[in-house]
Amino acid sequence: LDANNTSNYNLLVGGSWYNTGTFLGRAATVTFNSTVATTYDISAGVSGLFNNLIISGGSSTTYRLVNTNLTVKGNFNLTSGTFNLNSRQFNFGDGIGSDNLNVYSNFNLDANSTLSMGSNASLNVASGVFSMIGSNELNPASISTNSGKFSFVVNSGAQIRGRYYAVSGLNTGGLIVRSGATLGS
Repeated sequence: LDANNTSNYNLLVGGSWYNTGTFLGRAATVTFNSTVATTYDISAGVSGLFNNLIISGGSSTTYRLVNTNLTVKGNFNLTSGTFNLNSRQFNFGDGIGSDNLNVYSNFNLDANSTLSMGSNASLNVASGVFSMIGSNELNPASISTNSGKFSFVVNSGAQIRGRYYAVSGLNTGGLIVRSGATLGS
C-alpha cells in the first residue's frame, strides 16, 4: 500500500492493521477511528513506518501492538481510547523538525515495553493517563532515546502512573509535572 509520494493520501482505519507486505506511509496521516468497544491489533510489519498516526477510538476502544514494533517518524496523537505497547517497542520521532507525541487518553507502557524517543521529540501528557508499569526490576517499562534528548511534560488534569520503570535521555528540563497533575502507581 502506497500513500502516494505526490498526494500523500491520508488513511482512515476502522479496525485492526496487519501489514504483511509493504506500506509506504510517506508524508500521510493514518487515523485509527473505530468507536466500537473492543480491542484492535496493530501489526506494523517489517516496513511499517508511519509518518503521522492518530488513535481516535471510543472511550472503551483499545489498540495494542502485536507481532512487531511500531515506528512513527512524525507526530502521534492519542485523542481517545487506549493504546497498549503490549511488551513491544515504539520508536517515535526522526530527529528532524518537531515530533510531538500527545496523550489525551490512556497510554500504557507495560513490562518489557520501550518507548524510544527521537532527538528533540516531545512527550506531552495533556490529559488522560500515562502508565509506565513494569512487572519487576528485571522487566521494567522504559522510556529512552534513540538519539539526542527529549522533553517530557505532564500537564494539569493529566495523570502519570509508574511502578518498575526506567526513564533516560531527558533534556535539561527533566520530567516536568505541572501543578494539578496527579502522580500514582
